[in-house]
Amino acid sequence: MAHLGNVVTRLRRALARRPTLFWLLVVVVASTGALAAEQAVGTLEAERERWGKPFDVFVTERPIDTGTRLADVTRLRSIPLALAPDSPVTELAPGAVAMHPLGAGEILSAVDVSGTAGARELAPSGSQIVAMIEAVPSGARIGQRGAVAADGVVLTTDAVVVGTFGEATLLAVRNDDAPAVAAAAVESRATLLVDS
Repeated sequence: MAHLGNVVTRLRRALARRPTLFWLLVVVVASTGALAAEQAVGTLEAERERWGKPFDVFVTERPIDTGTRLADVTRLRSIPLALAPDSPVTELAPGAVAMHPLGAGEILSAVDVSGTAGARELAPSGSQIVAMIEAVPSGARIGQRGAVAADGVVLTTDAVVVGTFGEATLLAVRNDDAPAVAAAAVESRATLLVDS
């Protein structure tokens, strides 16, 4: 340990006697630090370019259900291109709603968003919309699934609530089941059995 102290003492004395040697050492240390910093910045910039230029997309703030208006539950967030889904939503139309349930923090894409709260846009393909006034309201929300029964017979097991119109609940039902459900709805015999 004493040997190390002698080396340090000799170095201090040599630097004190020769100021040019001291400043040369300062320049070497500073240059080495600047070079290391420049390499780190270059590596960071290369990585940033690899991820792509950031742009603004809409992201959900909390979990949401089908049919929820997106203007109140989303915010713009800047993300790198590499993180973006196919067809990310960069502009939100007034009245746009969720086409299906979404989790908190999800980046919206075109398949997640309906332009308006229209029932037809929320209905699955191969279905028809039937309006039904419930004698005893089920409390079903847009996007909820269930069955429709009349006179003790199940008319369809695959109904989806896609909206409301006045007192009527709008249901999307399979094309094959739509005539029976519509007939029971007109005669006020239909009951919506909502999945829990």
